[in-house]
Amino acid sequence: RSGESQHGYPIRLQEKFLLIDELSVKRLWFKSLVVKIGEKKTVSLWCWETNCFALDKNGVIFETTSEDRTGLMIKSKQSKNEILIGKKVMEEKTLKEILFIQQTMSQKAKIEAREFTLFENDQRLNAKTNEGWEVFFDLKEDVNWPLVELELVLEKELPREERGGLEYIDLRFNKVYYK
Repeated sequence: RSGESQHGYPIRLQEKFLLIDELSVKRLWFKSLVVKIGEKKTVSLWCWETNCFALDKNGVIFETTSEDRTGLMIKSKQSKNEILIGKKVMEEKTLKEILFIQQTMSQKAKIEAREFTLFENDQRLNAKTNEGWEVFFDLKEDVNWPLVELELVLEKELPREERGGLEYIDLRFNKVYYK
């Protein structure tokens, strides 16, 4: 947002064209302008009921999309009154936690999760793994220790060859539960 004029043109352009992430206007000499535009990148799909949208790094939906795209998908089970393109549907902190969980599960626990379900008040999160079972998280608490517990359970108690009938691993309590 550097180079905003006193009339706020860059801000108005960003409000009108939702695909613009960064915009700067700079005057060079007397009759020249340099305009730099950065396009928004989809961090995740955000789906509510049967509608899916591209979600940016700030938790704002900026275009309608289909559920069949690859990559991270966050399904919302929250009650929403009105969903409008250009509106924030998720707190940045929650989005960062989901991205951290996905990355840590992949790197440390060696398990991939591409689909997450976020429940009421951003407190409960379910991660569906590529093996078909789920991991339950409590987002009110720090997620670092539950991720360590997940890694240990998968390594010591549930190696890959013994996960055939696994339905879930619940990390929301002081003890790890699985079925």
